[in-house]
Amino acid sequence: MKTYVKPMIDMKKAGFILTVALAGIISIFCTAFKAVQEEPREKWVAPSSADRMVNPLKADSNTIAEAFGLYKRNCEQCHGQKGKGDGWQIQNVSQKIADIASPEIQKQSDGALYWKITSGNKPMPGMKKDLTETQRWKLVLYVRDLAKQAAK
Repeated sequence: MKTYVKPMIDMKKAGFILTVALAGIISIFCTAFKAVQEEPREKWVAPSSADRMVNPLKADSNTIAEAFGLYKRNCEQCHGQKGKGDGWQIQNVSQKIADIASPEIQKQSDGALYWKITSGNKPMPGMKKDLTETQRWKLVLYVRDLAKQAAK
């Protein structure tokens, strides 16, 4: 004859309790993660030494055309076609992406923009390893051109 020992807790109840507890833990984690992501960012300012840097390139049609290709490959996914910060990657980034055609960005020196493109600031990657100095200066010219296009 087999004896049956009744469990101290019903397995269905135990499963329910475990599910509720797990859901609670996940909810707390998600709330904390979102709060960390939404912390206000400090204003991104280039060092004053960057303001003394001068773009060695001139904004002629060939340079702007080359810069456009660099922008399409390296920047457009976040900053968008017109630089408004509305690229398709916006859904994958918790911070607001800069409108690089805005007066706030445009009032910065070429050297400051070059420094920012070179250094990056998460989620924006630095381009020092991926682009040459000349290519980064071309991007500065293109950022200026985007503002001119927006003003039209």
